[in-house]
Amino acid sequence: LPSDTLLAQRVDVVDPDAIHEARDSLRKAIGSALHGDLLAVYRAGSAPGDDLSPAAKGIRRLRAVALGFLAAADETQAAAMAKQQFDSADNMTDRQGALVTLASLDAPERAQAFDAFYQRFHDDPLVLDKWFALQASAQRPDTVDEVLRLAQHPDFTMSNPNRLRSLAGTFSGNHWAFHSADGRGYRFVAD
Repeated sequence: LPSDTLLAQRVDVVDPDAIHEARDSLRKAIGSALHGDLLAVYRAGSAPGDDLSPAAKGIRRLRAVALGFLAAADETQAAAMAKQQFDSADNMTDRQGALVTLASLDAPERAQAFDAFYQRFHDDPLVLDKWFALQASAQRPDTVDEVLRLAQHPDFTMSNPNRLRSLAGTFSGNHWAFHSADGRGYRFVAD
């Protein structure tokens, strides 16, 4: 589906909440209508992490997209599936695909996976940037609060351009959260 930002560029009057709600409703409708097919695609399995062929990359990407639509239709089922994928992943694509889905869910698996990811990769600056960015991209009502909390994290520094871009840059591209009705999203990036 087109992103919230792309949709906003195509309308005369931009209402971030309406765009988000319409896109979310469409994702739920697709996830529900195609649930069986999406589940079959997801369960068909991933390609081994050491297989870098275009076909293997496509399989991993298709599986991540299917998981996202499944999450829109049934968060509880998708959270369990994403956490299992995260735990068993032998490559960053599958691990990150699981986190992309979990980032926007309200499920205990979300915190468990992000904590495990941080513990495993906190000494790798580039991978830690992914940890910040994935949380800043979350489509959740509390994303502004999460970004403000992450800005106080001991591993966050504004003097590191990559780290700043991973949090503030990703968050500023999160159309719905950045344009939160209370204005806190914009104030975070402007300050």
